[in-house]
Amino acid sequence: MYPPIGKYTTGGSGECVMSDVHAAGISDAVLTEEAARFLEEILIEAGMVSSDQSQFGRILVELGSPDGSAARLERLLIRDQGLSARVLRLANSASYGMSRSVTSLQSAITIVGFTSIRTLTMASAMAWDRVPESWSEFSLLHAYAAESVAWQMGVPRPDAFSAGLLADLGRSLLYKVTEGGYELLSDLAEHPDSLPALELSAYGLTHQHVTREAFRRWRFPEPLVAAASSHHDRIDQIHDPLSLAVRVGHDVAAVLQGGNPHLDWAQATDGHFIEAQLEMYEGAIRAQASDLASVFAWSYDWLERSSDGEVARHFAPVRLHLQ
Repeated sequence: MYPPIGKYTTGGSGECVMSDVHAAGISDAVLTEEAARFLEEILIEAGMVSSDQSQFGRILVELGSPDGSAARLERLLIRDQGLSARVLRLANSASYGMSRSVTSLQSAITIVGFTSIRTLTMASAMAWDRVPESWSEFSLLHAYAAESVAWQMGVPRPDAFSAGLLADLGRSLLYKVTEGGYELLSDLAEHPDSLPALELSAYGLTHQHVTREAFRRWRFPEPLVAAASSHHDRIDQIHDPLSLAVRVGHDVAAVLQGGNPHLDWAQATDGHFIEAQLEMYEGAIRAQASDLASVFAWSYDWLERSSDGEVARHFAPVRLHLQ
C-alpha cells in the first residue's frame, strides 16, 4: 500500500502548512478525499471496519455494548488464545492481589472487568511485538505517566491510563500498512511533538487521525476519543482535564525516554503536576510499565532501571488502575 501525498485543511479555511499543525488543532481537522481514502484503507487493513469482519471487532462490540454479557464475552475470548492468555495473566498479576491462582477465564473476566479487557484488546491491535521496541516502551510510559498526572489533577485514572496506552495506535497501524516507510519518517522527528507535521507532509493525515477514527469505530466514549487523539495538540487548544492529563503525560514519557520537556507542566495543570514530582513518580511508572509488559510476555531491561541506574522495583508499585 502506497500512501498519498495529501493536503491538510481545517474547517474549509484552506491549506495548513507544516508549521501550523499545532495552531490548527487536530480536533477540527478536515482531511482531503485522498487522505480520507487512505485512512479507510488503513482501517480495512487493520480489520477495524466492520464488527462482522473480524473476531477482534466482535469482541470490542460486546465490550462496548450496554447489554454486554460476561458469558458471551467468554465465548468470544476462547477463540482468541493470545488475548485469553493476557486476560488470565492480568488477573493473576500482583496488581490484583488474588490469594490463589485464577485458572477460569470466566473468573478472570469478572476480576479484571470490561474496561481492562477492552484496553488489552485494543493494545493487542497495536502489534507491539512487531513495531520498534522504543515505540512500545513509549506507550507503556505514556500510560502510567498520564495516570500519574491524572491522579494529581483529580481526573479519572483508568481513563487517562487507557488513553495514554492507546494514543499511538495510529502509529502502529501506519507502520503496518507502509511496510517500513513510516519508521523512516518517524526517525526524522527530533521530538515526538514534531512527528505530526512530518506525517501531514507525507500522508495528508497524522497518526492522531487514525487513532481517533479507530476509537470511534469501536464505540469508545467520546471523552476518551478526544484524550487519545489530542496528545500532540497545543495546550491552549485543549479544554478538558482528561485530555490535558494525557497531553502532559505524553511530554513526561518523552522525558523518561531521554528527551527534553516541551511543555510547562505546572502551567498546563494549574500547578497540580510539576517537574519536581517526576523524581517521586519515576520509579513507580517504570515498575508498573514492566508489570504490564509481562502481561504481554515482553521483557525490557530498560523498564527495570530508573534514570540513575538503580533498579526501579525497589519502589513500592502502585496498583495497576486498569479496572
